[in-house]
Amino acid sequence: MDIDGIKKSITEILRKQDVKKAGLFGSIVRGDFSPDSDIDILIEFNDKHNKSLLDLIELKSLLEEKTNQRIDLLTYDSINPRIRESILQHHEPLYG
Repeated sequence: MDIDGIKKSITEILRKQDVKKAGLFGSIVRGDFSPDSDIDILIEFNDKHNKSLLDLIELKSLLEEKTNQRIDLLTYDSINPRIRESILQHHEPLYG
């Protein structure tokens, strides 16, 4: 699957899973993405107070099955403060 196909597949799944806002960061945005790379995704749920770790694990699994790539899933609220500015400055919003 090419990068545009990956982005489309990711967006379709995230929209169905109550994700209000999503973006990509890491190698897929920098342009050095390869078949061995993971896909780094930032998300924010519509109702984040009713989401659990199990919801994140289920979403990660759905994304990995659809893309055949390893997924690193992170919420906007959980970005490490030391790298937050860099990630947000260089990430590519998908929607939201």
